[in-house]
Amino acid sequence: MNIKRAFEKDKNIGFVTPATTTNCIIWQWCDFTLCSINNMLMWWMSIERHLLIFHSHLFDTSKRRWLLHYIPLLALGIYIAGFYAMVIFLYPCEPQPDYFSVLCGLPCFSLESYWRGLPSKVEDYRKKSKEYMEKTQAYQCLGTNDPLPELIQRTNKYLLDLRLTKWITQKQYELLSIKPNEVELAHLYY
Repeated sequence: MNIKRAFEKDKNIGFVTPATTTNCIIWQWCDFTLCSINNMLMWWMSIERHLLIFHSHLFDTSKRRWLLHYIPLLALGIYIAGFYAMVIFLYPCEPQPDYFSVLCGLPCFSLESYWRGLPSKVEDYRKKSKEYMEKTQAYQCLGTNDPLPELIQRTNKYLLDLRLTKWITQKQYELLSIKPNEVELAHLYY
């Protein structure tokens, strides 16, 4: 069979075939699950890379490899597949597929009122965050021409308070506090 003819046979025809609700729901589940697993896999690989580089001794035994490599991957995959199975297959709503759009439109769980109310919840969080920043005067140093010295002074004061209340040791305080020569380097950086 000619390759060109094989590709022409599978051309996009502008609608979902077969045009059934079951086909659309399975397609949505596969798409949402695989995309989320891809994102979580990238997230876990970056953490595991850090562990392999800086804490390679954690993977010395077979038991630790199972605990830190295989089990988290399996757990993430099962959790994501289960979550989307519940919200796509078992969510108490009637799917209304659009056979002329990608994924047959959005799954019905994303059209419910909880998900539509999410932007207002994010806005409430922003308001509370702004109130907290004003209450703690964190914005105060940002109005000056050079906020870095005051920011460093506040950081060192905070670290000293931690040291005096014995939350950190003297050695940790010395390592974390910002020294004058580091301030000059920070000015060069900015």
